Amino acid sequence: EILTDLKERHMKLGIATTTVTKRATDILGHFQLADYFDTFTFGDEVSENKPSPVPYLTALERTGLEAPSAFAVEDSLVGATAASRAGLGVVLIPDSSFVRNYSVEEKEKLNLLAEGKDLRTVIEMLDKKTEK
Repeated sequence: EILTDLKERHMKLGIATTTVTKRATDILGHFQLADYFDTFTFGDEVSENKPSPVPYLTALERTGLEAPSAFAVEDSLVGATAASRAGLGVVLIPDSSFVRNYSVEEKEKLNLLAEGKDLRTVIEMLDKKTEK
């Protein structure tokens, strides 16, 4: 439902993951998610993985977008750091299985746009921007 909403807003969606191509495509296929995304950047396709910005820089290049007009949704500090280093704003939705709270100091190093517990945070952030 969230991905459908984002596509209806004509947003370009991409995945930048450290997961290797075979495993990632199996997961995307199993959950029937691939059609929602315009581009994919897998861990075995880039010279460096997160927290390096390379995966996000590659994804930006593939979508034809520039960092100021895009943002990343991340579930980990490592991924959020990579996105921030690529110049992207970050929506942080921490993975509850990591049983870790990020400190104020860690978050201050990020280009944090919003933080929440699930993907509805993205929609709420976009709706607030639309209201302005």
